Amino acid sequence: MADVVTNGHSSEGGSVLVEKEFKQYVRKYKIDDIYSEQTKYLLVFESPHKEEIHTGIPLSGASGIAVSKAICPYVGKLPFGPFAKMTDGNPIGIMNAVCVPLQPKNAVGWSFDVLESIRVKYGKQKPAKLRPEEETVMNLMIQSFLQRVEVANELSPSVELIACGRFAESFCKKIPEEKKIPVRVLPHPARNGWNVSSNMNTEKKEQLISVLSLLRNSMPLEFIRKTEASEHLSRMHEECKNCINEQNIKWHINSPKRVAACVFLNGKYITEQNIGISKVTGSICAERNAISKAISLFPDVEPESISQMFVLGESGTLLPCGVCCEWLNKINPNMDLFTEFGEEYYLRVKLSEYYGDEKKYVRYRKMFYPHTRIGFSGINM
Repeated sequence: MADVVTNGHSSEGGSVLVEKEFKQYVRKYKIDDIYSEQTKYLLVFESPHKEEIHTGIPLSGASGIAVSKAICPYVGKLPFGPFAKMTDGNPIGIMNAVCVPLQPKNAVGWSFDVLESIRVKYGKQKPAKLRPEEETVMNLMIQSFLQRVEVANELSPSVELIACGRFAESFCKKIPEEKKIPVRVLPHPARNGWNVSSNMNTEKKEQLISVLSLLRNSMPLEFIRKTEASEHLSRMHEECKNCINEQNIKWHINSPKRVAACVFLNGKYITEQNIGISKVTGSICAERNAISKAISLFPDVEPESISQMFVLGESGTLLPCGVCCEWLNKINPNMDLFTEFGEEYYLRVKLSEYYGDEKKYVRYRKMFYPHTRIGFSGINM
């Protein structure tokens, strides 16, 4: 009887050859997980695809956009993977059950039928039986997954896994019970899987709503819907908008971008613009102008009384530069910074969080201003 041939290898000795090819494939296309000591929830997905190979970051494609839409819609069309990567201390991590594409031909042009077969068989409600070569690769993938879960659990002992989709769920079931790592199960977010209005039974819908709410509330930045914002916050926003609209271009010879900042002190909304008239001495930012005006109006004010500042650029979202942050940090490191974020939200972040250290500051600047040069003035100057 002739040997069964799989992916160009006979079953006799084929497992050894397939194992060798798989390890070579992993070395070339492995995508690392994202988690840290602060990770509370670890989203587990199937495997990376084209976009993830291109960026080197998990959850960078359409599924990543769907996750962002469900958990943090304020980031727009930024996939959740890159968002999680650049957000320091993010409580939500990402792990692929398999760290390489299970659709190698489509993702990277690598003909490896064993992986595609495993993906199809294990994506079913009741996984189908695997061939010997598939069992070899499957064991390697499960071993890798369990090792990565153990490392994540050691780094963050209270971490909770959220399996997204049947394939991820099947891998999570391989975790030994004695590890006592809690696992929740959600549908895969692709094809409106996280759309609570889709056709799903009541129990699954309630579970989905509950877990998504848990994930949203765990995010490190506070985003406030404009429709739910306080009258005070809305007023600060309006003051900044009016200031920008009334600015005279003659004060922006060197810096054409118009910016406004508003502080609330002794019952007054104090708003000022930026001034950019000299290349030699540089611009004066709106934040420092507003603070200077507030102090000139109330010279006896205590620094900690200046506890809130709203900053707005003519194109919307804007947070203080490194020079302003160093300045504000000397006045009140616990100051709340507000800005507009898209059409529906305000962003609030503590100055101590935004400017807490160089690593955090650089990551926040990259997140909000990916194309600008970043400088950090230092905290103890």
